[in-house]
Amino acid sequence: MKKGNIRFPALLLAALLTVTAFSCTKEETPSADPGNGAPAMTDNPSSPDAPAEKLGGTEPGEASEEAAEPAETEWPLPDYSDFVMPEETGTLIVYSSGMQTKAMAPAVEIFQKLYPEVKVEYHQLDEEEFESQIRTEIPAGKGPDLLFASSSNMPDIYKTISTMVFEDLNPYIINDDEFNPEDYIKGIIDESLYQGRRYFLPVSHFSPILVTTQEILDETGIAFEELSTYDGFIDALAHFHSIYPESNFVADRGPGDLDTSNLGDLYNFCGFFAIDYENKILSLDESAFRKMTDLCKLYAGNDPNKDQNTNGEYIMYRAILERDCLFSQFGNNSLILQVTLMGLEAGGETPIMFTPPCVDGGKATVIRTFGAIRKNAPNKLNAWRLLKILLSDEIQGNPDTLYAVDPVRKSAVPLFLNHWNSEGWVEENIPGLKEILLDFDHAYLHQPLISQYVRDSMLPYVTGTKTFEDCYKKLLNTLELYKDE
Repeated sequence: MKKGNIRFPALLLAALLTVTAFSCTKEETPSADPGNGAPAMTDNPSSPDAPAEKLGGTEPGEASEEAAEPAETEWPLPDYSDFVMPEETGTLIVYSSGMQTKAMAPAVEIFQKLYPEVKVEYHQLDEEEFESQIRTEIPAGKGPDLLFASSSNMPDIYKTISTMVFEDLNPYIINDDEFNPEDYIKGIIDESLYQGRRYFLPVSHFSPILVTTQEILDETGIAFEELSTYDGFIDALAHFHSIYPESNFVADRGPGDLDTSNLGDLYNFCGFFAIDYENKILSLDESAFRKMTDLCKLYAGNDPNKDQNTNGEYIMYRAILERDCLFSQFGNNSLILQVTLMGLEAGGETPIMFTPPCVDGGKATVIRTFGAIRKNAPNKLNAWRLLKILLSDEIQGNPDTLYAVDPVRKSAVPLFLNHWNSEGWVEENIPGLKEILLDFDHAYLHQPLISQYVRDSMLPYVTGTKTFEDCYKKLLNTLELYKDE
């Protein structure tokens, strides 16, 4: 494939570089913003009197220029002046399971080389056992010193955070000279703030990058600029359906891979956030939410396996060429990406890539894994050291360790992409992909339980058996009861 064949319209690239002017669904907390803390491979904590400016927040009682914004909640930066880094201990207890083991195992090896005097009790569990243990142990104040988990391992990680079972990591960041907030992607790292405190650090994310072609947009009369706003994005999908009523909006990748009602995918793609946990209120925008569910209603009943070939394979580029879908969606899988883009080119069309817009503007991504230190963990310093290793270039820059997810450390992104192909295939053939992976306004941890509530409540409307008003009322009642549990 020749360089330059994949189009990144100038408007998209400009938007990617300036999109941080927007905020996404969940209200930002402009105080206490440690930003993007990068780990070092050695540990040399600074004085407890390290400047709080490292957090980018406001001192207690200090007014912020952003505090005048009525739509935002200003959480004052807690007083960390008496914080002392935890004492040295000779033990570290950690768990891992499934794909997390690909990152945890090499991180533990690095830790043992750096701190040979520390005994690491590393338990590799199967996924069912892992989930069972952390769901019972963490609320009870037990378990690993460092919880390294995915968003799907807990029904609702935000609710867990609100119970204050995790250590506030802000003072660790303040007191660690080798942890630089500017080294992380800001829109991702900021999601770990809760009422000015920081109870976890994102370790990886998954960006739902979409690919379509200029030819589809031209023949359907969709302007690329429309796809950069939530309303324009939803309207474009509705317009595509009016021309291809039997097609799907995104290529299906196999049985069970996508929610056939599209409710869960659009809810997550567009960054909806049902509950504002910091202020303990419901936060759904009814108008925008109805627009999403109306679109799902349009596509309801369409064959989710339409792009399956006779060998049972799912070829996303063919689905686009045959107009069985408007978009193909992929993560960081280089093989799928390369096959898709080359297939579209071979079919005589010009691929375009972008990320779906947030309901409140800007771009969002999904935090896939995170690290949190138990509040009563006996080995907090060692847990902090291991978390920094998980956030180092050694782990973040290797797709073999961050399996099927993307790095949150800025310097690791080019390393990560270079691992895809020793001859630089990504840089040569996909100009702009690095910029996409470095620029997000907002990130959120997937909440399996909330997504289930959305699907269960709204599916009768999508399938035409109940009214929107009845279904939406049920959803709000369910969320209200759940919020106050």
